[in-house]
Amino acid sequence: MAYVYLMSLGQAVNLWYERKVVERSFLGQFLRKLRRFYLGTFKPEYIQKAIEETRQGECHRCGLCCELIYRCPFLGKDSQNLPYCRVYGDLRPANCKNYPFDSKDAEIDQCGYSFKPKVDSKPIVIQPAAHKAGTVEVEKKVIAEDLRAVHGATPETSQNTSQRASGV
Repeated sequence: MAYVYLMSLGQAVNLWYERKVVERSFLGQFLRKLRRFYLGTFKPEYIQKAIEETRQGECHRCGLCCELIYRCPFLGKDSQNLPYCRVYGDLRPANCKNYPFDSKDAEIDQCGYSFKPKVDSKPIVIQPAAHKAGTVEVEKKVIAEDLRAVHGATPETSQNTSQRASGV
């Protein structure tokens, strides 16, 4: 029984975190900074994969990423008043080298980096019993739009194709 309670508590904490980490608030910035530190230090392979698969564009040298929550002590200005990193080489922290590494991490609107939509390999499961009346149709519509955007297909066209293939 305690295990079930801990599972649901863990799920509740994870749900709270997933909502807060994308908020444009001080708490959201703080959670993203902790996430960058953790992933940059302990999961560098996750960051490299995310950069290779989804990040596009280039740094515009605005320096705003060096002033999230607090101004970085290694941030300097050159003769043209452009920001630069005083420890740019091997001493530069991992969370700085890779910012932003995914769309959840990006919090500066004028940043030169953008992200391709990440294709999720997990199947989408709808559980109608867990929803209030009427929300299943809305969720089906959202899923259909996602499928159309990713694969150019909808559940209806996929179903019709499979019916034609089976001769029905």
